[in-house]
Amino acid sequence: MSEEPDKKETVEMPEKTQKCHDHHENNLASKVFWGLLLILIGGLALAGNFGLVTVEWTGLWRLWPLFIIAAGLSILSFKNIIWKIISVILSVATVAAIAWVMLGGYGQLSIGSAQNYDTTVQVASSEIKSAEINLDAGASDIDISTASQTAVAVANFTSNLASLEKTSSVSGTVQKINFSMKSGNIWLGSFKNQWDIKLTRDLPISLSVDAGACDADIDLSSAKLNAVNINMGASSLTLRLGENQSLANVNIDSGASSIKVQVPNGVGVKLYLDDGLNSKELADLEKTGEKTYESSGYNSSAKKIDITANIGVSSFTIERY
Repeated sequence: MSEEPDKKETVEMPEKTQKCHDHHENNLASKVFWGLLLILIGGLALAGNFGLVTVEWTGLWRLWPLFIIAAGLSILSFKNIIWKIISVILSVATVAAIAWVMLGGYGQLSIGSAQNYDTTVQVASSEIKSAEINLDAGASDIDISTASQTAVAVANFTSNLASLEKTSSVSGTVQKINFSMKSGNIWLGSFKNQWDIKLTRDLPISLSVDAGACDADIDLSSAKLNAVNINMGASSLTLRLGENQSLANVNIDSGASSIKVQVPNGVGVKLYLDDGLNSKELADLEKTGEKTYESSGYNSSAKKIDITANIGVSSFTIERY
């Protein structure tokens, strides 16, 4: 009796498993891109905090088309090994371009000479009792301080791609002032946006700053301060506060940042800190809850500063002066 030759069994991969396998391969470029990008941003932020490199966060906004390219690569289906290799190379090249911009390589390109714009806002009337100043700064370097002046605000804006826009209005006894920049379109080349603003020391003020990637130095130590609201992207911020008010409210909302808040000795400080991956130094503040901190004797302090900070990957510091 003749025996039939052994038949080789063919094991078919379940359809669901096959789809998962294909999905894993098709997302290789996406994983490479986002993995390298997070490592890059975190590594440069850490190196910048220790002064090892100078990170140009303000250059990032011009690279937004690269994120669209990365999203496109992540949804394309590459069955051929050659295309998979090309997609990974493109992902690595994209991250390399971002690193080049963040380290200032774009500074070798030029898009034109900078122009200066100056404006002064005087007190609207003798009925004005306080002022609200709003700055829509975009991606900029920002320097805000106070001065002994009759004007509510004096602003200087220097840019090689935008111009200064200003509005002033009155609501009851409050004068509301808005500064912003009217931008042109730019894809390549280095840019310069620099704000230098002097605020009054005579009127109680509330300051709001809305900015993208920026480097900000804000000194309000001599201001009669009601409130500060800061909304920034990837930024470096130094904020110096004073004691010319019984209570000042400070709100900071920021992404990948290095933030330093300076407060006077003897002023009570309460902090609510909702943070991501970061390092923090909080002077004499002690933890009172999951996300709350207070200085000793806060409740009995004659002068108080309440700070709310919602931050991402950051270095956050409170220091006394």
